[in-house]
Amino acid sequence: MAIVDSSLKNRTAWRLGYLVAALGIYLMDQASKAWAVRRLRFADRTIIRGFLDLVYAVWPLVLRRPSGSGSHRGFVLSLSHAAK
Repeated sequence: MAIVDSSLKNRTAWRLGYLVAALGIYLMDQASKAWAVRRLRFADRTIIRGFLDLVYAVWPLVLRRPSGSGSHRGFVLSLSHAAK
């Protein structure tokens, strides 16, 4: 019985760890989006001249459902997440 209890505790600890990590990543993502809206909406920011510029861009088409099959929606969402 001790092996089963230990295994259950181990799995629960890993699941809780993944949940905490996912929550942390989600909160960092939301914080970075809020920072971008606040700092980049009206003025671009140059980090390395001629190489790295931060620009705020909104792609409103992601919110609309594409006509035709629904398979395009996942592709469009993936592209929008990659562009962020």
